[in-house]
Amino acid sequence: MLIKKRPQFVTSFLRIIFRTFLRIKYKAVIEKPISIEDGSLVICNHTTSMD
Repeated sequence: MLIKKRPQFVTSFLRIIFRTFLRIKYKAVIEKPISIEDGSLVICNHTTSMD
């Protein structure tokens, strides 16, 4: 399976936009970004397609 990576400038641009949105809308503070090496866990609580 071939996985294509996004260009770095697209990821950086979207990260800036998203962080700004979170700070303005929810007053969120991002202390330390999660690196790929640290890993993450995604838990979904909606199990139907109607959501």
